[in-house]
Amino acid sequence: MNDELYRILGVEKDSSPSEIKKAFRAKAKKNHPDKDGSPEEFQKIKQAYDVLSDPEKRKEYNETGLSPINSNKDSDISKRLNAYVAQVLMKEGVSVKNIVRNLKDVIKTENQKLTVAKGKTENHADNLRMIVEKKCSKEGRNTLKNISEKIIQDLLSDIQKIDYAIEINECCLEKVELYKDDFDEVLHQSFSVGPSFGNIRFTTTGA
Repeated sequence: MNDELYRILGVEKDSSPSEIKKAFRAKAKKNHPDKDGSPEEFQKIKQAYDVLSDPEKRKEYNETGLSPINSNKDSDISKRLNAYVAQVLMKEGVSVKNIVRNLKDVIKTENQKLTVAKGKTENHADNLRMIVEKKCSKEGRNTLKNISEKIIQDLLSDIQKIDYAIEINECCLEKVELYKDDFDEVLHQSFSVGPSFGNIRFTTTGA
């Protein structure tokens, strides 16, 4: 049985609802982003609790072992890879011989852009923190402080999204390497991409 969700919360399969709730509260408090916890880990904890705290969802999970945590990620990888394939095939001058190299270059270039964007966003957040510490320490500036902290939270959320996009691209690169022989076989037969192309060759489950 897939016990991933139980492991995330640190409980046993036969744990009672109260034990699961207690474990969730402890884990959530420890990993909350506001307390410098990992946003990704916090999201996993929330997703695990969402399933295990609901009798019907928990029963279905126990019977099927299907976890919702990676399903969205797998779908995002497939969609993103399909988009990159289409992007490369529509480029002028691309041939079957260099399709894999072009695909890798496109993904790597995108990750470089994301890395730069992440650095700028982090700098913005750091600078805003310094301003809050210097300018908002005096009494009567709570409104300015609250607004600034909200902006910082938004920036941290943006950083989380960028990290996720980078992770998806890294997974796409892995898939390209894994399926490079399939690229050659399919594209030699037909130098085109159809709506089911990526779904047949590049789904992430079972890879």
